[in-house]
Amino acid sequence: MTKLISNFLRLALIGITGLILFISTLIGLEGIPALVVTYPTHAWLFYTILTGIYVSVIIFLYGMYQAFRLLRNFELQDTFSVKTSLRLAKIKYAALAIAMLYFIGSPFAYIWADFEDAPGVLLIELIFLGLALAVTAFAKLAQSIVIEGTNKINSAEQQKLA
Repeated sequence: MTKLISNFLRLALIGITGLILFISTLIGLEGIPALVVTYPTHAWLFYTILTGIYVSVIIFLYGMYQAFRLLRNFELQDTFSVKTSLRLAKIKYAALAIAMLYFIGSPFAYIWADFEDAPGVLLIELIFLGLALAVTAFAKLAQSIVIEGTNKINSAEQQKLA
């Protein structure tokens, strides 16, 4: 049963990664060049937003790689260990970096939304910011649980030895 669950999680991670890569490629190849041709005076804005999207995708891929490694730890029954805690910390910092990127990009999204008269741009930006902050909080919570479990296991082993 655990093998089925881990395979499902692995498939979900691959699917989410593929979807993010597809959407970011579609935005980069179709969306932004069309906007630059239509509004050449605002090319700097669109390329800045595209750069932010691509940097956040690279950080996201790093976080997904750490999630794969974390899933591998769970399969090897290495749940309460320092490796697991470090991987959760890396996921936390990756999500925090994405949140910071979207926070820094908020003024650019506002300029675009004001220019296009499209408040949906701001809504999408805030959704991504909120998701990144939620992943940061969840990774921090999971990391503290793993650290607490590791400490309990270590203290129980020390009591057995004494």
